[in-house]
Parts: sequence; C-alpha cells; structure tokens
Amino acid sequence: MTPDLVLDARAECAESPIWDTGSGRLWWTDIPARRLHRLDPATGRDETFEVPGRVGCFALARTGGLVVAMEHRFARLDPQSGRLETLAEVEPERPENRLNDGRCDRRGRFLAGTMHEPRTIPQGALWQLDPAHGVRLLADHALVGNGLAFSPDDRRMYWSDSRMGRVFIFDYDIDSGSAWNRRLWLETDDSIGRPDGACVDADGCYWSARFKGGRVIRFTPDGRIDREVRLPCSQVTMCAFGGPGLRTLFITTAREGLDAAALAQEPLAGGIFALEAGIAGLPEPEFNA
Repeated sequence: MTPDLVLDARAECAESPIWDTGSGRLWWTDIPARRLHRLDPATGRDETFEVPGRVGCFALARTGGLVVAMEHRFARLDPQSGRLETLAEVEPERPENRLNDGRCDRRGRFLAGTMHEPRTIPQGALWQLDPAHGVRLLADHALVGNGLAFSPDDRRMYWSDSRMGRVFIFDYDIDSGSAWNRRLWLETDDSIGRPDGACVDADGCYWSARFKGGRVIRFTPDGRIDREVRLPCSQVTMCAFGGPGLRTLFITTAREGLDAAALAQEPLAGGIFALEAGIAGLPEPEFNA
C-alpha cells in the first residue's frame, strides 16, 4: 500500500488531520509553527491561519469554528477572524506540559491528552471538556499522551503513551463520558516506531501512525497486525479518513528534529499523504457547542 503525496507542506510537525465533510477539505495543524491549515485535496490549495499558541489538536464545532487544545487551555477559535475564547485551563501548575493529541467522542465532548515536553516525567494526563459539565480528568501517568480513538460501538477508548510504546484501552460509557478499567492492549518496541496519532475504521480496526517507524499499521481489535502502509519519511504523526465515502486515509508527517543529512534522505518529510484504503472510516464527531 503506497500513499501519494498530496501536499509538500514541509511542516515542522503536521498533526491532527480532520476531514470536514461539508466543505470537502482537510484541516490540520503544524504544532511548533503555530499555524492551522485547511487543504483542498482536489486543487492542492492550502489555506493558512496563524494562531497565538501551539495547537496540539482540535475539532470542528457544531455551531461553527473550532475547539482547540492549545498549550494549557481549551478554547473556541474562529480561524477567519482570529477570535479566541478560553473555555477552560488545564495543568497551569505544570509548565513543562502542554496539550497534545485528542478528538471528540460521539456525544460531542472534546478530549485531549497532555505531554511532558522534556519527556522525563510521566505526568501527562487525559482531560475531557464536556460542554454541559466542564472539565474532568480521565487518566494520568503518561509521558506523551497520544493515539486517542473510540471503537464504532463507543464502548472502547484507546489512548497511548508514545514514548513508552504502549497503547491502552478503557471501557467507555458514551452516556456519561466515563472511562474506567484501563489496561495494556499493545506494547511495541522502536523497531516499528512509536505509537503516535491514530484513528479507527468502520470495521473497528485501529490505524496507528508510527513515529520514527515510517509507517501506519492497522491493528485488528484483538491486537493483530493486519496491514502496513509504508511512507518515504520516518516521522509519521497521525492519520484520518476523509474523501468520498470516507475511504481515503490522510497521513501527516514531521520534519522537526531532522538534521541536513536526514532531510537529504527524506525530502518529503513534513508532507501530507493520502491513500485509497479500500476501507471506510468513521465520521469525525463535532464539539457539541
């Protein structure tokens, strides 16, 4: 399975691809560059929106605009005007942490995990922003919280610690938004890369971007490797389904941290790729406010 380059973005760290079904465009963030992007895959046009902080992840909001996880806060953002409204702050007492990967559940709650930037203390956590009930802590004790996804029946939640090479599963109650019974689902070594961002398809399989592994791996619900997608760059960060019928897998990558010799070997690092997967994904939920 060989993906095609759809945008030679040369992003420092492209992340959080979100397909907007209404407009037929792909949103994504370049975290260290402090920019959001909106790509039209049909034309190759990529719009850029400056933001006043590092957006680790975001979601489309039901009433318009975006909800973003930026540094130490959840906020509502109007990309066109730049208007930013803080909704809640998290972990202000942990200056070495920042919000990283996340997404909405299918009731429109926004979840995002934090990471310890020096990657030495497991003080990352998973937070949930409920429009009706505010913010609450769902999980903790991670170096780099990542890989958040939900099973098609909403009964299983996935969450990974990238630096430790572990993916956990939780039981999840979609009615209350509660997560419990955390247990280790997968543990891999660096030979296939670290588990970064992820998504789940309509069959319930977990597509895991492998940072420093140069690939995306599809795992079945029982943890077996089902297929691999190889990329021409090592730092693969996240994947998401979009396009007609949600059958295109979009894949983001990074060039941050690569020296001149590595970039000569990986000139497409930081690009956005796409693959006709032959499998349908699931619609990305919107923030319910």
